[in-house]
Amino acid sequence: VRFGAAAERKQAFLFRLVDIANELLAMAASVSRAEALRAAGKPEATRAARLADHFCLATRRKVRALFRAEQPVAVLGTGGYASAPVVWWASRLGIPTAVQEQNAYPGLANRWLVRVVDEVYLGVPEAAAFLKPGAATRVRDTGNPIVSPTPERAPAARSRFGFRAGRPVVLVTGGSQGALALNQAV
Repeated sequence: VRFGAAAERKQAFLFRLVDIANELLAMAASVSRAEALRAAGKPEATRAARLADHFCLATRRKVRALFRAEQPVAVLGTGGYASAPVVWWASRLGIPTAVQEQNAYPGLANRWLVRVVDEVYLGVPEAAAFLKPGAATRVRDTGNPIVSPTPERAPAARSRFGFRAGRPVVLVTGGSQGALALNQAV
């Protein structure tokens, strides 16, 4: 099955992002291993640190290639380790950057990126207390971008998910640093 050119371009872009995320996972694992080996006084620590450096350079090359191919005019990060190198690189190139933080307690990537981005969009105002934005960073309380629920949409939503009319529905959402606790509780 052939998709249209636009769909194939989007798919190629997503594959590039997944490739960058995989490099970051490998780098994080290598850094953790190097630190553990160093703490244990093992001679393999140097080799593990070199491997982490390799993944760091590989990630940087892939981010640069992504920017050459896509030529973004602005970059918005929504948190998570995969967004960090992309948003950081855009800020270094002078491309307008922003992060959107949905949580009351910001994730690590956004806490780090707020120092270098142009704007921060907060889902809840309480998150501002945990951030140390850069001198030129504008922090805005925008709320979370959601579509307002309306009673007219309920029958279609129930049908889509196979819920019977008249029965209560409970939606539990969570992610980021609270996901594990929610998954265990549910």
